[in-house]
Amino acid sequence: MKKFQLLIAEDEIAINNLIKNLIDFESLNLELAGQAYDGQTAYDMILSKRPNIIITDISMPGITGLELIQRILEENIPAHFIIISGLSCFNHALTAIKMGVEDYLLKPINKGELNDVLEKLILKIASQLKIDYQIQKMNLDSHAQAQKLRRSFIINILYNKDSALHLSLPRLNKEYGFAFQMNTCFSMGLCLIDNLLDLNLAAQNTILEQLIRRFSSAIRDYCIDFEVYSKNHQFIFLLNYHPRHAELLLGYLSVIHEDLLEFIRPYENLTLATCWGIPVSEPKGLSYSLQTAMEILPARLLLGTSRVLSAQQLTGKKAVPGYPVPPSELQALRSSIEIRDLPKFQLQLKGLFKNTASRCRPCPHKILAAFCDTMSKVLSELHQWKMITVNITDTYLQYCDAIEAYSEINELIRFTVSFVQKLVPFHQYEENSDNRQIELAKQYIQEHFSENLKLENVAEQIYLAPSYFGVLFKKEVGESFSCYLTSVRIEKAKELLHDIRYNIAEIAGEVGYQDKRYFSRLFKEQVGVTPKEYRKIYAD
Repeated sequence: MKKFQLLIAEDEIAINNLIKNLIDFESLNLELAGQAYDGQTAYDMILSKRPNIIITDISMPGITGLELIQRILEENIPAHFIIISGLSCFNHALTAIKMGVEDYLLKPINKGELNDVLEKLILKIASQLKIDYQIQKMNLDSHAQAQKLRRSFIINILYNKDSALHLSLPRLNKEYGFAFQMNTCFSMGLCLIDNLLDLNLAAQNTILEQLIRRFSSAIRDYCIDFEVYSKNHQFIFLLNYHPRHAELLLGYLSVIHEDLLEFIRPYENLTLATCWGIPVSEPKGLSYSLQTAMEILPARLLLGTSRVLSAQQLTGKKAVPGYPVPPSELQALRSSIEIRDLPKFQLQLKGLFKNTASRCRPCPHKILAAFCDTMSKVLSELHQWKMITVNITDTYLQYCDAIEAYSEINELIRFTVSFVQKLVPFHQYEENSDNRQIELAKQYIQEHFSENLKLENVAEQIYLAPSYFGVLFKKEVGESFSCYLTSVRIEKAKELLHDIRYNIAEIAGEVGYQDKRYFSRLFKEQVGVTPKEYRKIYAD
């Protein structure tokens, strides 16, 4: 059968040869079409040889990897690209994905990852071309079927279908394709990527696939057998390992966790939490292990995500009840409502829930339960004083559901303050409380525009959740926060340009821009002329 053709484009000779040596050409039914050491040569070779797959670096002399991809797309050549980049070129890699690149690999290149990506791509090409790719010969079809069976076992655990868990170990291995061993340890865990769902679907899938691939490649060396199952913005893992590795496994997972954190670092808003459930001695205990992993996930609010969260370490600590709200604090809340002092009310409520968080330090995985407990007491008192008219049971359940989405403690407290504030009748005393908060926000921007000001900073000042503040600001002002901030800064810059004592760089710094060139470009976009031209026209 004719083999698929592959071209490698990488300007560093050593890396080019390394890629070639890492590829399992025979088992993947691949043939090397050539090696190019610059973009122009790669372009010429693609035109003449028409390879099916091109592995290219982002940064190359002459024609860059992105330019090469663009040119080939314009030529309508049916080639499939895999790009290689370092962290410094990560944004370019994201651009390439938007252009339709199949996958990308970060340096240093891992043999397992490279061949997994190629195998997946070859199957896709074969399917598109309707070629009999001899899947039986490569055992890819049976491998895919086995993987489905193994993952269905995790799905059964996830949805509490216990029938599979009570099979004998030999039968479980036979029916689900595992290689579990007797007298060993089993455990489950999860890796959850907060804010992943804010990205587009293509980026979500790419990031999740890369994380699973890196996790699988690293963990296989420490396990007898393992499996991974992805669901929404997380993946769940099942591990079987020798008892002698039990104490070391947390260390192995910590190293892997650090690698995954490094991988997502270029995505500013993404965080990753790894939770490891309590180990068990038999498969029938795996539901319990997964449950303990899920129960400790809220601990990331207080402990952060820099380390693996271990259920064995956290759940052994004695749980404490939610913060016992002192009557004096509740009375202070009531007084602040009665005297129509919204800022005081917000400050007291914020302090109340900060104290709740502090009480949870000994058992951080109980943080959400403690917040719900405190909220229950606050709602009950407000209702008893006839200061709220909502159904407190429904409101309480709504709050408890909403806080599951939060991964950072200050964000959670801001949301909580905003949630309660919407329930109390401040709107009865002020014709437009939303408008007043936006006016306070605008005043704060006017006073702090020269700083590195972000939406989150301003939202915190007026005790609103950033996401809600962003929507409210645009509704009240008619433009987004960032557009308004830019307008304020540009107007101040126009004033300063009338004073010839200041040079352009100084003015840029005065209005919050450290990069003179960026400021000049932005100024021209807003005003229609450059700062220099504006000064020439309008300066006294």
